[in-house]
Amino acid sequence: MRLSNIAYSVSQPCLILAGAYVLPLGFSIAHRDGLWLLFLGHIGGMIAIILALRLLNRAPRELTIREAFLIVALSWATLAFFGCLPFVFSGAIPSLSGAFFESMSGFTTTGATVLLDIEVVPKSLLVWRSMTHWLGGMGVI
Repeated sequence: MRLSNIAYSVSQPCLILAGAYVLPLGFSIAHRDGLWLLFLGHIGGMIAIILALRLLNRAPRELTIREAFLIVALSWATLAFFGCLPFVFSGAIPSLSGAFFESMSGFTTTGATVLLDIEVVPKSLLVWRSMTHWLGGMGVI
């Protein structure tokens, strides 16, 4: 397996995720919930990771079946991990496992949640949670 093919290909869903952080960033600024810097930091971090993956690896020419399966599995895990970070860093879901479950639940469109009192969660995080469900639904389509 060629790791450069895998790394470059996993960077594509990360690019979509970085773009998806823009909407909750706007909501955070509009509702003044104080999380705008968190989302801005995530956008910057994702762009840095994407640039590193793309500059260090060239575009894949032809993928093997094994590479394709690994890309899909790594993409799901990567999206769920980076998708859970806003929940953890904001303190809305203090445990990494709970936040990972919430994020993976959104991206797989299962709808399960670990949030007990959803009304106290800042609006920008609720928008992010909704974005994970929307992106998961678009991925299924």
